[in-house]
Amino acid sequence: MRRPLRRPFPIVLATLAVAAFVLAGWCLAMIGTANAAATYCAPTKTHTTIQAAINAAGDGDTIQIVYGTHYENLDISDDITLEGGYTEGCTDRTHPDPQHTVIDGGAADHVVEITGGSTATLDGLTLTNGRAQKGGGVYVSGASATLDYVVVTSNVISPTGSGGFEPTHWAYGGGVYVENGSISLTECKITENMSEPGSAGLSFGGGLALNWVPAGGATAVIEGTDIMSNTNPSDSALHGGGLFLDGGGAQATFEGNDNVVAYNEAQSGGGVYMYGDVDLEGLLILENYASIHGGGIFVGSCSTCVGGTIANNYLVGNTAGQHGPSVFTFDTSMRIANNTIVGTFYGSLAGIDINDAGLGTLEVINNIVINHTIGIRAENNSVVTLSNNDVWNNTTNYFNIAPGSSDLSVDPEFANPGSGDYHLDSDSPCIDAGTYVEGLYFDYDGDRRTGRLLDIGADEQQTDPFFIPLAVRTYNP
Repeated sequence: MRRPLRRPFPIVLATLAVAAFVLAGWCLAMIGTANAAATYCAPTKTHTTIQAAINAAGDGDTIQIVYGTHYENLDISDDITLEGGYTEGCTDRTHPDPQHTVIDGGAADHVVEITGGSTATLDGLTLTNGRAQKGGGVYVSGASATLDYVVVTSNVISPTGSGGFEPTHWAYGGGVYVENGSISLTECKITENMSEPGSAGLSFGGGLALNWVPAGGATAVIEGTDIMSNTNPSDSALHGGGLFLDGGGAQATFEGNDNVVAYNEAQSGGGVYMYGDVDLEGLLILENYASIHGGGIFVGSCSTCVGGTIANNYLVGNTAGQHGPSVFTFDTSMRIANNTIVGTFYGSLAGIDINDAGLGTLEVINNIVINHTIGIRAENNSVVTLSNNDVWNNTTNYFNIAPGSSDLSVDPEFANPGSGDYHLDSDSPCIDAGTYVEGLYFDYDGDRRTGRLLDIGADEQQTDPFFIPLAVRTYNP
C-alpha cells in the first residue's frame, strides 16, 4: 500500500495568493559563532533577499526563510540548507508545508541553481515560475542536491536557436535538471511543468531530466515522489513528459513502492523517455499520453546499449497516438522483465511495441500484458526472445512474432482490478509460472523473489495490497 505523505499539501501555482503571508519588517537573527554552523533568518532588514543571506552564509549554515512569496532566482555554491515556513524573526516554524513558502523565479531564470560542488538541501519550499533552457525549477550541475518535501511546479524550459538536431540548442528538465551530479528527492511533487509553447526546438524531461554530459553522469535517488501532469503544448516537441533518462550514465533509483509517474504528456515517452543502457525499476506509470510513440515508456535508439532493464513496474492505462501505448522500443538491446502492463484498448496499438532494424536484441520475460488491441508486436527485423509472459485478453495477442514456448494466455486473476489492485490473487495461474531472472531479487513491493520459479508480473504473490486510486488520492491539482 502506498505510504501516505508525511504532511498532505496541495499543489501551489504562481498565482496563489500566498503573498498575503509576506511580512514587513523582517529582522536578521544570526546564531552561533564564527567557528560553528550559523543560522540565518531571511529575508531580513539587514539582508533584504534570500540570496543576500546565502551570500553571507558558509558551509554547514542554515537559512531559515520566513513564509510568504519571494521573487528571486537563487544561486547556491556552498553546503547550506534552506528551510521554509518560519514566522517573522524565525522564532517558530509554524508553516512547514511548502505551499506557504514560495520562491517565484519571475520567468527570468532557474528558480534555484546549485553548482560549485555544493551539497545543498532544500526543505518545505515551492519553486515556481522559472524559465530556462535547462532546469526551469531546479538546475544542478557539478553538485549534489537534496530536496525534502518540495513542490516544483509551473516552470518552463525553452530551447534556443531554430530547433533541429543541434544538441546545444535543446532544452532539458522543465521541473528539475541534473548533469554531472546527483539529486535526492523525498516526498516531493514535480508537477505542471512544461516546454516552451510554439518552440521549434527539442525538449527532454518535462518533469525531471537526468542528462549525461562529458564531465560526468547524473543520478537520482527518489522516494515518495509524484511526477505528475507535466506537459508539452500541442505545438512543441517534448520527449519524456514525466522523466528523461539519458544514456551513458544517467540512472534513477526508486526507493519504496510509492513513486508515481502519472498524467504526463509528450510527443514520445509520455511517462518516461529513456535509453537501453538505463535501468527503470519500481514505478507506477499511470495514464500518461504520447501523441506519437510510447505512452508509458519510450526506449530510444541506441545500437551500443546493452544491459539496461525495465522491471518490476506497473504500467496502467497509458495511451499513444500512433504506437506503443504502454512500451515502445526502437533499435536497442535490453531486458523487459516482470512488469504488469494493463491497457485500455485505445486504438489499434500494441502493449509492447518493438521496432528494430536488426540493431538490437530484446528479452521479454515474465510480463503480464493485457487489455490492448495487440499484446506484443515486433516490426522490421526485430530480434526478440519471449519467455514466460502472460499475454491475455488482447484483441490480438501477438503480431509478427510467435509466442514464447513458455508463454501463457490466461486470466492473471488480479486481487481486485476494479479497485486498482493489480496484485496476484492467491489462486492466480501466474504464481510460480515465471522463470528466474538474474538480478531481480525483489518485486515491486520489496518482497523477495525466491526459487527458480518466480511469479509472472510485478508482484511476487499477494502481500500488502496496492491500490492505484490510493496512489493518486493525495494529488490536488
